[in-house]
Amino acid sequence: RHEAYITLDTYAAPRVSGGLCITLHDLLRIGQMVCDGGMVDGTAVVPGDWIADIAGKRDNHIWLAQNGGIGPRLFTNGNYRSQWYQQDQASTVICAIGIHGQWLWINPSERLIIAKLASDPVPVNTDMDRSFLSLVQEITSRLRQ
Repeated sequence: RHEAYITLDTYAAPRVSGGLCITLHDLLRIGQMVCDGGMVDGTAVVPGDWIADIAGKRDNHIWLAQNGGIGPRLFTNGNYRSQWYQQDQASTVICAIGIHGQWLWINPSERLIIAKLASDPVPVNTDMDRSFLSLVQEITSRLRQ
């Protein structure tokens, strides 16, 4: 709905692994589209199979092997696929994590989308990310009440 920007590589092609600048409103719309299996107002925006592939693959052996058998910093039993993270092997939650504190959290089973914009002074702040994850868990718990 609003103007957006994406960084370009040295060949002037979109750098699709990061560098996307969009409004909070549009980031939430992307989250809703992913939560709805690629659909917006009954129209397929991205193939549902693409969303199912990201959320449905439960194989993290490569990720664990690259980290010496120890899970990554936040999701010790999670997945990483096509630029999306999965909280753990049993969860349907997927999220996109950007540098400097950016998050898009999508919990399809709870119909919950949380977008976090930030400008942390360091690219990766594990303590801040863990605080955010605690907040997300608290929000999820309260919504179930």
